[in-house]
Amino acid sequence: MKLALRIFGWLIAVTIAAYFVWFAFRTFSIQDLKYLTTLPVIAAIIFGACLYALIMPITGAAWAMLLRCQGEAWSTTELTAILAVTQLAKYVPGGVMQPIGRAALSLRNGMKLRSFTASVVQETVLTVSASVTVGACLLLLSRFGFQQIPAAYRNLVLAWAFAGLASVVLLASSSRLLASKASKASNLHWMSRMMRAIGPLPNARATLLSFFSYCLNYLLIGMGIWVIGQSLGLGESGTYALLTAAFALAWLLGFVVPGAPAGLGVREGVLTLLLASVVEQSHILALVIAIRLMSVIGDGLCFGAGLWGLRRMSQTERG
Repeated sequence: MKLALRIFGWLIAVTIAAYFVWFAFRTFSIQDLKYLTTLPVIAAIIFGACLYALIMPITGAAWAMLLRCQGEAWSTTELTAILAVTQLAKYVPGGVMQPIGRAALSLRNGMKLRSFTASVVQETVLTVSASVTVGACLLLLSRFGFQQIPAAYRNLVLAWAFAGLASVVLLASSSRLLASKASKASNLHWMSRMMRAIGPLPNARATLLSFFSYCLNYLLIGMGIWVIGQSLGLGESGTYALLTAAFALAWLLGFVVPGAPAGLGVREGVLTLLLASVVEQSHILALVIAIRLMSVIGDGLCFGAGLWGLRRMSQTERG
């Protein structure tokens, strides 16, 4: 079953990536890339990369809150360093090196395995929920609306959005609900055993603050993409709401489809599909390449900052 799902995932990734490659070759010309060499565009990409790098401390702060609910006290600086230094591992095909590297660094620095596993699972649920929520809400707020999504998938995206919000509400209320049930029925040994196995669930405050932190990540990245779009001359067709929604939904599909390193090809293909009827084809190609450059530069900045942070951590321990 797992092999079949993996093969199916690879087929989806190859299909979407092939669409992007076909689109690129069909519309590509050297003249299209001249947009990327102008000073305003270069400055916009660097600005976007700096905004992109800000998601590391924001994610680190959210992770610290989730770990605090597990009974572990970690500083945002320490967790940001761990997150940042493992960023480049996501470009390794297969998509497993980043979580493996993150786990190895966390455990080496003293984090308990159960706390790491529980907090990362919670983080994944909230991040995916934030992605589809931001994507669906901003798409509805844009003047183009859900018309940018193929008709066959509009209800699916709405269903994902409702499921994402329901997951946030459920996670926020589960801790108090389970504690209440366990206190009222002392014979529910299975519930106490389950809670000991998976660790404490985050309280409502930690859940909601983490969720809004992940939403903020997409909004910051969207701001960088919008600045790049304006530098490329997208004008009114490249609104902040549309570009941010397109990226958030493209990120989601790139995340859930296995095989593509850092969603390479998959996210570009989804962005192309969502923007094809609004933005000129030559501008789309330049935009998706600029977005990829922005994320690569941002990941490089994160990696450098993470190495510096880990060095400071090791020096503190030795001191």
